[in-house]
Amino acid sequence: MKDNIFKRVVAYFIDVIIVMILVTVITDSKINPMYDSYIENGTKYVNYNNSYYKMNYFLPSYYSDNNLSEEEYQKLITDNDIFSYLLVEKYDDKELTKEEYDYILNVVKEDYDKNYKDIYYNYEKSNLFYYIIYVILFLAYFVGFNVITNGVTLGKKICKLKITGSNDEKVHWYNYLIRSLILYNLIFYIIRIGFILLNNRDIFLTWMNGISYIEIIVSYIVIFSILFSKSKIGIHDKLANTKVINL
Repeated sequence: MKDNIFKRVVAYFIDVIIVMILVTVITDSKINPMYDSYIENGTKYVNYNNSYYKMNYFLPSYYSDNNLSEEEYQKLITDNDIFSYLLVEKYDDKELTKEEYDYILNVVKEDYDKNYKDIYYNYEKSNLFYYIIYVILFLAYFVGFNVITNGVTLGKKICKLKITGSNDEKVHWYNYLIRSLILYNLIFYIIRIGFILLNNRDIFLTWMNGISYIEIIVSYIVIFSILFSKSKIGIHDKLANTKVINL
């Protein structure tokens, strides 16, 4: 049984890597009609989060002794494209007072409250093509390809595994679909696409945070249902009436 689980994990990663390579090739090229905004908003999102993290987490940690050393100062302004100007301005005399410290954190918080929602939404919106391609290719591979090969993806072929019905009956396309929506979190990508198309920035951040937490919980449920159930059949297979067997 342990050998079967190990092979299932290996097959899972082989298959996911194959699909992700295809997704990356398509979305990280000029084939992507949103490529320019994808790069621009992605860079802006990463830079903003990096800068915010440094100021909101590292600065309080460094300043816990009511002193900011030159070394700590340099760490805070390195690759801090958004908020470094606040430190440069206040640390000109090589000292950071409590008033200056509080002022910096207040400005950072105000900027975050004002701008992060739009930055995050624009980032997600520029990923729309990526999400669509992701869903299409995962469904094509884990549903379409499984239908053609009778439950033997490339990963499972290498590991000598096969998807069958829970009672060894024929597996239909909708069984593969249910299995894939849960195991590869496709349902959450579809929901994400829907919220992007709704174009409502006010609710987007709140809903996406909630969906992300649910996505993590579902992933843990799948893992634990495999590891700690007597049958070693995951919740995705139980709902789809499928199981993975050795060839």
